[in-house]
Amino acid sequence: MTLTAAPGTPLWWPNAMGAQALFGVNATFTPTGAGAGSPVLVASRRIGFRVFTLVTGNDTDPSTLVGQEGSGGFTMRFKVNGANIWSRGGNVIPMEELEGRQSGAAYRRLVASSAAAGMNTFRMWGGGMFMPETWYAAADAAGMLIYHDMMYAQQGHAPAATPMQDAELRHNVRRVSAHPSVAF
Repeated sequence: MTLTAAPGTPLWWPNAMGAQALFGVNATFTPTGAGAGSPVLVASRRIGFRVFTLVTGNDTDPSTLVGQEGSGGFTMRFKVNGANIWSRGGNVIPMEELEGRQSGAAYRRLVASSAAAGMNTFRMWGGGMFMPETWYAAADAAGMLIYHDMMYAQQGHAPAATPMQDAELRHNVRRVSAHPSVAF
């Protein structure tokens, strides 16, 4: 199923570029037929609508960069909802060696402090872990764009192509991809 916004629906924007329009969505599944009598399943989440674009260009041809800034031999910039953004932020690594010891309040405080400092982007390190739902929800609400490395993307942490790692990656991509803050 694909969700699209109706014309005129407010868009989600990164911190300091506009509002973080979020909408509640509920889905209910009522089993019928052979499954009749089974528990009704209900899922709820908050979603937002935005268009994220990673724009790249070759800096060696000056005509491709008229009015743009780049470094070295290649330019990479983000656009959200058609607008270029100046990405200000930091690299995020796990806050705790044992992931279960960190509280939801600590994750919310990290996101709120970053937004208050004028940041609008996190780069989620691919050698760490997927963060808990609390962190992604806080980033949605605060307008923190998450440039998310795929886990195991770092040298020495490459996936082993095992069924367990495949299942973990598929589960987490489905879990976090609905967040408007996430830009893989």
